[in-house]
Amino acid sequence: MRTARHLAAAGRHVVLFSGYCLFVLARFVVDWVGSRPVRPLLWGMPAVSVAGAVLGALIVARAHARYGLAREYLQAVYQASRSGDWRAADLYLARLEWLRVSDPEIVFNMALLAEQRKDHERARQLMQRIAPADQTGYARAHYWLAVDLARNRSPLNQEHQRLLEHHLQANLGRQPSNVPAHAMLAQLYLKQKRFPDAIPHLLVAAAKLPSLQIVLAQSYAVIGQPDRAREVAEQARDYYRRRLENDPKNASYRVMLARIELFLQNAEQAEKVLLEGLREAIATGEPDEKVVRQFRQALSLVYVTRFDEVSQAAPEELGQRIRLLQQALQYGPDNPRALDRLAQLATLGEDDAEAARQQLKQVLAEGQAPPTVHLIVGTSLLEKGESEQAIQHLELAFEQMPRMPVVANNLAWALAFRDSPDLARAERLANIAIRLAPQHPEIRETRGMILAKRGKTKEAIADLELALQSFPDRRRIHERLAELYEHIGDADLAKQHRALASRSPPTKGP
Repeated sequence: MRTARHLAAAGRHVVLFSGYCLFVLARFVVDWVGSRPVRPLLWGMPAVSVAGAVLGALIVARAHARYGLAREYLQAVYQASRSGDWRAADLYLARLEWLRVSDPEIVFNMALLAEQRKDHERARQLMQRIAPADQTGYARAHYWLAVDLARNRSPLNQEHQRLLEHHLQANLGRQPSNVPAHAMLAQLYLKQKRFPDAIPHLLVAAAKLPSLQIVLAQSYAVIGQPDRAREVAEQARDYYRRRLENDPKNASYRVMLARIELFLQNAEQAEKVLLEGLREAIATGEPDEKVVRQFRQALSLVYVTRFDEVSQAAPEELGQRIRLLQQALQYGPDNPRALDRLAQLATLGEDDAEAARQQLKQVLAEGQAPPTVHLIVGTSLLEKGESEQAIQHLELAFEQMPRMPVVANNLAWALAFRDSPDLARAERLANIAIRLAPQHPEIRETRGMILAKRGKTKEAIADLELALQSFPDRRRIHERLAELYEHIGDADLAKQHRALASRSPPTKGP
């Protein structure tokens, strides 16, 4: 690399010296012509023209030779890379740099070589040279930069989103048949809720990527075109039915067909399709855990959807709603939508609290989904600060649903914050919950708070900071982190968390 820098520096000096010589020569020609008679010059014009043509031909030939030399160096770099001769590859790359080639195809391939060698920053710089952020450049480089941006900048801020849109539009302006670029741009517009802008790109992408047909149908529904949405969804359903007939063991086809049936408001048919797939997967004796999880997550979504339908059509049918919610939690214990519905049932307003409690007791007495009822009642009591009664119900729920993370989490919190806390058991239960749902922020907060009470400061900070990513305005997390950082002697961070806590709304719930 040092050789490359020396060659590049030498090249710059040569260019500067050549420019100076040309300037002096031009000045001489102007002075000379101005001091000579015109007639002899006119007689000599043919010779001058021929000389100019020869000079132009020489310049063009030199440019072609330079281009050919650059391609030879590029090929040599590829050969050296394939054979593992990185010293030779470095040498040829240095020569390429010295040539200062502007041909975008060569620069693009140089960038790919840099990427192959894990020099991502160099690859990015080369791509940006031929695909700038404010104008249209080399189409393939624009797409490379879009993919790089989407992969390495998550979540995308407003400026990143603008850049991503620019690079994808610049690529599609030159390569309108690039299906992955259409799909990426559609996803960006969907994220920004720009559904009318997303639909043209979804139309192109869905023709080659059938999994996007359901997204296209949903987009039509959002912009108020239900007939078009149903038409697209029915076409997608017919497609996946045919594929499933030819390949009945394909889990992806089955899950996609269930999603479409759910969109078409055929929840029972979606449930049937998924249960058949789950039974077949388990019947193999050695089921693929990834496939089983795929079916279980999809089934959980079906039951949440049915729960919502019953809640809207017959809210008084509390027993049926609870049974559906229990099924949703049974198949997807960490399903955020199912947990949200559980929280809704557990945190009723004061006006509805007494009537709801009577309904829940009736459901419990009738034996309808008792574990979930105990969970709802226990969580409701925990919200009100009645820890002892909450623990009784949560213990009963945990006995019957020991693998449901929300049960272990809520029981751990209740044990940790009762008048006579049992911190050792609370930590064990929090660990169980985290093994079942490692990235769930509420569970991370629970364990972080318990670890803080047990004096495990560094472990508590790690959990609470992970929870803070999902709840940046949760006051009690900032307050506890301020205490923990003060304990380890970091006064600056403690001060910052106290300031953030003072600007955050009071934390509701336990």
